[in-house]
Amino acid sequence: AFGCSGLPVGSSCAFNPPATNQPLSTVTMTISTLSHGISASRQNPFGNRTQFYAALFFPVFGLVSIAFGSRRNKKIKLRLTMLLMGLVLLLSFVGCGGGAHTLTTPAGSFQITVTAASTTVQANTQITLTVQ
Repeated sequence: AFGCSGLPVGSSCAFNPPATNQPLSTVTMTISTLSHGISASRQNPFGNRTQFYAALFFPVFGLVSIAFGSRRNKKIKLRLTMLLMGLVLLLSFVGCGGGAHTLTTPAGSFQITVTAASTTVQANTQITLTVQ
């Protein structure tokens, strides 16, 4: 089995084949890095207008509470109030997502340890990854 350690942020390594039991076999190691502009989070389906859409719901909740403001059937009013409070709480999480963050591999030279291991033997080698 093969592995690597000491990779910089935003990079990964893969081996082809991922494991082998042949003493003299060719294994290809690929190191992937992320460049500028690759988003690490989902895009917001509402664009940058989530606060606008969330603000539109508050008048709707107010109108519904006024419509059910009569003194009939307290259980229905209590259930509706709990439902509306739950929806307000759910909508408040819209603002907690933060912005879209980009994850990039920083420029520089990095020492990476490549490991080949079996049940009885382990071998390590050092390589230098240069990210420009």
